[in-house]
Amino acid sequence: MRAAAILLLLFLTVQMLGLLAGNRYLSLVSSGEAKPLFSDPQSPWNSLYLFAALLPLTLLVILLLRFRRNWFRAFELLVTFFCCWLTLDLLAGMQVGWLSSGFLLSLLLAGWRVARPTPLNQDLVLILSASGVGAVLGASLGVVPSLLLLALFSVYDCVSVFVTRHMVFMARRLLPSSSSLFLSVPSELRAFVRGGRWKGRGKGVLHLGGGDLLLPLVFSVSVLEAEGLRSALLVSLSSSLFLFLLFLLLLRRPGTILPGLPLLSLGSLLGFFLSRLL
Repeated sequence: MRAAAILLLLFLTVQMLGLLAGNRYLSLVSSGEAKPLFSDPQSPWNSLYLFAALLPLTLLVILLLRFRRNWFRAFELLVTFFCCWLTLDLLAGMQVGWLSSGFLLSLLLAGWRVARPTPLNQDLVLILSASGVGAVLGASLGVVPSLLLLALFSVYDCVSVFVTRHMVFMARRLLPSSSSLFLSVPSELRAFVRGGRWKGRGKGVLHLGGGDLLLPLVFSVSVLEAEGLRSALLVSLSSSLFLFLLFLLLLRRPGTILPGLPLLSLGSLLGFFLSRLL
């Protein structure tokens, strides 16, 4: 239960950081310093475009994991570096000479991740990456398109785990390599700061995929823009409650890989309906 409590706290951390970053991005859009990703945030086609973009990306990851593991590690490091840079610039960006503080901090974090990989920097990279990307996507989508995105990916999550099982293949390849595409909390908390090659699988270790962090945040930020902070917080807290229910299922079936997004999406939706009633 201790590992579940910590993972729940990390999930909430992503939601809160994402709402802060989303509020900052929305203010930049309002002042004309930034633009949303889509010219019409209310169009449902935006969700279909984002979902369609996942398919070739997933294929690329599977091919790299099967045939070019070293290439995948380089690809993952590059992507997470840019995502962390985005988040840190939104949260605490300032210029340091010709460079931004977000760029310099992300460079230091990437160097630490390569030189001394631990569950601590693995999770920190994912927390920062998901916070910024979720903030920008949520600020660029209306409530209905973001809800459609949640529904599409929830169905995809179930299919990829129970039917095609390619998500199971990816998890089994990624978890032993301590990939930053998963939040991982070891049963022994001292393992958080251990150096060397940490094996991300084992008894008592809990994991949560990056998509399970990112997509509820996208919906929360879209609600933030449309309904305000109180409604967005209710969405985030409700999804966190359903994440706790998922952990209860996992604790009864250790070692099982389950799709988390359907439960998290249900929690987000109930939180949104509750916010409309209050």
